[in-house]
Amino acid sequence: MALARRIKESGLKLRHFLGANLAKLRMYRSWTALWEGWTKVLYLGAQRSLWLMVSLALLMLNIYLIPWLVLVIVFSKSFLIGWKTVDLLAMCLALIAILLQYNLRTLAAQAFRSSPKYWWLHGLGGLLVAVIAIASVIKTETGWGWTWRGRVLKHPISPRE
Repeated sequence: MALARRIKESGLKLRHFLGANLAKLRMYRSWTALWEGWTKVLYLGAQRSLWLMVSLALLMLNIYLIPWLVLVIVFSKSFLIGWKTVDLLAMCLALIAILLQYNLRTLAAQAFRSSPKYWWLHGLGGLLVAVIAIASVIKTETGWGWTWRGRVLKHPISPRE
């Protein structure tokens, strides 16, 4: 990210290309490594913008988690109490959002040559990204839980300049 910023600041053009056909990459081998890596770099990659991290968390929840919650809550409530017009509307909107999630995952799977078989876990993924975004802010600003390859760092990242 820092290199890309320097290229842009120098007035040069920067282009991005998908490289799925060039190499295979596995960033993390465990949940612990994923948590450690992403909570360390996400907020820094956003140039320590609290507004951006809160926006990311809310966006992930609204796009990925809330449609599933609406579907489960409205279906459960309506099944027990009875269907109302507003329930049907909420179910339709939730199903449309979930179908859009499926479509997005299918397109990403084609572009990155991966499997879309776990697309239905997007709700959980959205929740995890939201939590990681907020944890990244907390860890970076306080130095609490700041680690590198499983080792606790003695000095947290310096405060904003």
